[in-house]
Amino acid sequence: MTRIELTPTALRHTLLRSWAITIVRLEQKEEKKVTQTESDIRTAEYESLRQEMLQNKKYVFERPLVIIGAVGLAAAQLSGTHAAVTLPVLLVALLWLNLWFTVNRLRSTARIVAYVGLVLEVPEREWIGWENALRLHRVWTKTHPIKDQGELIRPHLDPKAIPDAMMFYPILLWLHVLPVCVGIFASGLHALAIPKAPEIGGFILATLLGVGFAAICGGPFRPKRMNAMIEIQCAIWIVSLGLKIQGNSEDASHDSSRSSLK
Repeated sequence: MTRIELTPTALRHTLLRSWAITIVRLEQKEEKKVTQTESDIRTAEYESLRQEMLQNKKYVFERPLVIIGAVGLAAAQLSGTHAAVTLPVLLVALLWLNLWFTVNRLRSTARIVAYVGLVLEVPEREWIGWENALRLHRVWTKTHPIKDQGELIRPHLDPKAIPDAMMFYPILLWLHVLPVCVGIFASGLHALAIPKAPEIGGFILATLLGVGFAAICGGPFRPKRMNAMIEIQCAIWIVSLGLKIQGNSEDASHDSSRSSLK
């Protein structure tokens, strides 16, 4: 059996090569582990946001029904008493507050839907996590006046996607509007039947609240404006996170940003 003797130089080169191979393999394992960990976190984040969206949807449809049912039950119990005068006012006030709460939840849902579509469902896109991304979103919206936001996000809006967004909202809006109209109408009939100060005062207060309610339904909460909510949130994410989307001109976005800041 032939014995191979290595010179000190050859031995040194062999050891260095072995160490280099070992280090490379360890780095590859570590990189694979980090990639797997990031993938697991992204999956967990996706499931968490999905559960939040489902919870928002549940509250959006359940709460107005609960309010209407509770006030209807109270009306049946308090019929013929002086306390019944306050029920139409209470109904209008609660539905107004609930509509504002509902719109906020829909905006939160639209923000999540846009984030999932732009970030989590695109594996090659840089991921910084929901909380960090949300912080950048809030910073961008607070540091840019509303009049400038429209100019900055306009190049990233896709009009073709707008009609398919929030199609259930008109039904949800009417679920608030119709009971308000019925409550004001019932309050007016009650004031005509019993023309006393509490009844008339209750009708006037319910009517004033109804006017304010109608103003927001025909203004910031109108269906046409709400339909574009998801697409608007997509555009805000693109600008606030600096995402590069195929089909959008990055230079045009920078030019728009510079012109809006002048």
